[in-house]
Amino acid sequence: MASKYYPDNGVFLEVLADNTNAIKFYESIGAKKALKQRGESPCGRHVDEYIYTWKSQKF
Repeated sequence: MASKYYPDNGVFLEVLADNTNAIKFYESIGAKKALKQRGESPCGRHVDEYIYTWKSQKF
């Protein structure tokens, strides 16, 4: 549905920096690490995370 309204936009997600299994998976399906940042979890704890992106909505 998003591709109908935003055909040129990619996809992104945030992943915790210590979640190595998720990182390996996302990279195996073409994700690119775009940014490392310090985020805040829902409980207020500060966590290191990466932003991963795909240029296309087709993976």
